[in-house]
Amino acid sequence: MENLSLQQVMNDMAQGAGVNATALRAKSSKPIPKVLTELEAFVCIDPLLKHLHQQYVDAKQDRSALTQQYGVNDPMVEIAIDMEDSAWCSMQTRYLELREKRNLMTLAQALIRDSEYAIERVKEKLAREKALELFYYFKMLEKMREVNKPSRALEIWLILYALKVDTASSMRRYNQAHQQTLAA
Repeated sequence: MENLSLQQVMNDMAQGAGVNATALRAKSSKPIPKVLTELEAFVCIDPLLKHLHQQYVDAKQDRSALTQQYGVNDPMVEIAIDMEDSAWCSMQTRYLELREKRNLMTLAQALIRDSEYAIERVKEKLAREKALELFYYFKMLEKMREVNKPSRALEIWLILYALKVDTASSMRRYNQAHQQTLAA
């Protein structure tokens, strides 16, 4: 086998698999999405609830920004708190109305199950990618060992050298003994 550098081996392994190890790590570092809540499922179904939910989110952001800018005791912050509370109550009222409708509740539960299923698929895909990355890592290590493995003759010479054996005289004695056995 030709002598390859470690970098060449690593590049060959990454290219041979058609997979970039950096890309695999980047994919696996993405956060796994969460399962839809019942409220989020109803927001997907009902346009009015979606609008009320957006109003609540906007009011919450406005209140937060005003609190940061002017402090908790400012009159504008008190109005923003009241607006947030009003938006929250409107959204919750619509949400409770929707929960009473059996067909919409069934649809919301189906959306939740679908999101659970999708998340399981994402988790399985990430697990496969991690396993594949580990597989390629071990293949790369195996390839590095193969490339860096000394030849058999070198191993034998190192053993004999460690044992302080005179290889030339040992080989002569071996050849003489071998020839005598052939002659006999």
